[in-house]
Amino acid sequence: MTPATPTGTRLVAGARQALLTAAAAWVSYESSSLIGLREGYWAAISAIVVMQSDLTDTQNSGRDRFIGTAIGGLIGWGAPPAGTNKAGSTRFPSP
Repeated sequence: MTPATPTGTRLVAGARQALLTAAAAWVSYESSSLIGLREGYWAAISAIVVMQSDLTDTQNSGRDRFIGTAIGGLIGWGAPPAGTNKAGSTRFPSP
């Protein structure tokens, strides 16, 4: 069994992680605003979701999120032609 980490050490590590996550969210949001993207808050949310306490874990999480987004985008891009008739209207009823 390993000894418990002292409270002060955990507090410093937690504060550091909170500051890094806040900085990543801020940089993501501001970057999206600078290039004129609407709804830049999604960039900040993504940064918060991806941030981990270890750099390697953060990189892996970011990679996985990027791949998942790319796959979802391709499926979404390919889905409309599969769901339309010759007149161009969708085969699926509107909600």
